[in-house]
Amino acid sequence: MAAGVATPGFTVGSVHSADGTVIGYRGVGSGGPALLVVPGALSVAEELDGVAAELARHLTVHTVERRGRGAGGPRGDGCGVDAECADIEAVRAATGVRLVFAHSFGAFRALESALRGSAFDRIAFCEPGVSIDGSVPMGWAPGTERPPARGKAPRRS
Repeated sequence: MAAGVATPGFTVGSVHSADGTVIGYRGVGSGGPALLVVPGALSVAEELDGVAAELARHLTVHTVERRGRGAGGPRGDGCGVDAECADIEAVRAATGVRLVFAHSFGAFRALESALRGSAFDRIAFCEPGVSIDGSVPMGWAPGTERPPARGKAPRRS
């Protein structure tokens, strides 16, 4: 990780996303497989420190700071699915994570990242922000409604 200590036991780091935006992340733990936590729409990474600390008993946990939140860099005019998927991939590549836990709208972004080929082995979602059988109008998000094939992992590049 690049920077200093954020809170006791946590480190902070940052990476450059594909468009050059700096994306921060927080880390805790030093043993076990690496896990990426992707917060929901209204959350900052620090709010998940309690969850990360518990998970760090068995894993090395990295919580991404989404754009427009905390150390996530500015949202900017081009912010959207493509940019946030690139952010997740940049943190994944920098930390070597193969496991993902994502909440709410962060789950939507993590799922889309997996569908685009991010090298995740396992993904767990809590309250994913996706439309099921038209429960949420999704006309604003063309091209993001394709469901994964049942029982098949996303193709990797």
